[in-house]
Amino acid sequence: MKVINRYLALLFILNVSLLTQINIMGSYPLQVGNVFVFLKSNYNSSPPSNDSSYLRCIITNDTVISSKRYFRFNIFPLSNPNVLLRFDSLSGRLLDYDTTLNCSNYIHERLFDSVWAAISNVVRYCNNYKNYCRDTTPVILFGQSNYSRNLHWSVSGPMGFVAYDGRIYAKGFGLIFQETGSRSISGTQFTRYSLKGCLINGQLYGDTVNYLVGLIQTNSIIPNQFKLYSNYPNPFNPITHIPFDIPERTFVLLEIYNVTGQKIETLFNGNLDAGSYEFKWKAVTNCSGIYFYRLTTKEFMQTQKAILIK
Repeated sequence: MKVINRYLALLFILNVSLLTQINIMGSYPLQVGNVFVFLKSNYNSSPPSNDSSYLRCIITNDTVISSKRYFRFNIFPLSNPNVLLRFDSLSGRLLDYDTTLNCSNYIHERLFDSVWAAISNVVRYCNNYKNYCRDTTPVILFGQSNYSRNLHWSVSGPMGFVAYDGRIYAKGFGLIFQETGSRSISGTQFTRYSLKGCLINGQLYGDTVNYLVGLIQTNSIIPNQFKLYSNYPNPFNPITHIPFDIPERTFVLLEIYNVTGQKIETLFNGNLDAGSYEFKWKAVTNCSGIYFYRLTTKEFMQTQKAILIK
């Protein structure tokens, strides 16, 4: 009888522990219309380079596949464009849909992460990589203390080589930080994503300036050519979107000129990876009139016309 009582007590403790994990981290904020804006930073010590841009991840729609509900992101850090994600509310696992995969326990799915992982838990992925939860210390996010999960993996090689990946999740916000990189005796390189602002269930959090204006990457598919598109809306007052394509990593200059040819503003001046981008220009202090925006790279230059009507 004492053995049975101890066994039942152990089961009770384990169930309470599991419920605590569930209550602490909650669900992943998957809802159509939610937006997550990340600051993407690239760093390389050799050859030296350091640049950044904004990545706006939008949940565009949802769909049901095999009785499971997935949410489509236009783009997501270190994922394929139009990735389909779902959150398993029984296990706390975040999974993406992939018809090319047939992992054990998953059919056409890939384990993205285990958001409910407890300290020292090991998360095993289909490709044999293993993450472990190394920290659950609360983080300060948008001015408030929040529960978090820090998942990390690394592999070592000769000559001091280390490759690593780290992700941090926060209650109510999902992924808030990711860094993937490597370091060795020859140098260090990494790509880092930091959540700067988001729109969740109609509530705006964080850096509203960079949410409303600034450069964002809309698609990571490599375009075939340089192209500067017509802004929209046009005419506009006072905000308009300026989309453009970059087929290779290069230096990019985006400038605004008035009708007399005088440069009045530089919107962007730096290096960009290949992809599709959009700059949301907020012409609050500009007068009504015709403006020209010009995209310049080492191999390309194109100009388009925008009309501001106040």
